[in-house]
Amino acid sequence: EFAEGLSKGAGCNMINLANNHIGDKGQAALDKTIDVWAAQKPLAMAGAYKTAEDQQQVAYFTKNDIKVAFLAFADFSNNTSVSSYGLNLYHNRTLVEGLMTEARKNADVVIVSAHWGTEDSTLVNQDQIDTAQLLNELGADVVIGTGPHVLQRTERLKSSSGHETFVWYSLGNMLSSQLTADELTGGVAGF
Repeated sequence: EFAEGLSKGAGCNMINLANNHIGDKGQAALDKTIDVWAAQKPLAMAGAYKTAEDQQQVAYFTKNDIKVAFLAFADFSNNTSVSSYGLNLYHNRTLVEGLMTEARKNADVVIVSAHWGTEDSTLVNQDQIDTAQLLNELGADVVIGTGPHVLQRTERLKSSSGHETFVWYSLGNMLSSQLTADELTGGVAGF
């Protein structure tokens, strides 16, 4: 019901499954989560996979004659027994470079969702900065950050070749059961 409400009711149609909790209940539960979201027929879904072959596929969609690639990565998994293909980790540089190269070659726009950052900190950490710069160098146009549960700053990065990437380091929480004012505040990224 939650997935249906967000997709059909609220219009959420790009689904990032890359987060540290996706594997909490093991690969079978991760697979079921993928099935539930796939049944909603989103424009794109990325970040968690049922097979190694699925993990190597970039999610694309076309809107208003613009081909968009959507990729999603997380910092870590709480359950390290989940398969290596179950979750895209951005510390797997080979995976990141491969997917980003394909996406940049085949799409007009590359959007990356990154689940990262220090929980409950409004300050962007060095890992986020380094990863955002890597994604910029690899051709990301937009990076949308999640994970810290609080809002963090935005930044426009320019690569050595002049490519620009707009980064929202964290949009905060949209829906949560957390209680502090910072955790109850979220943003909506428009571009």
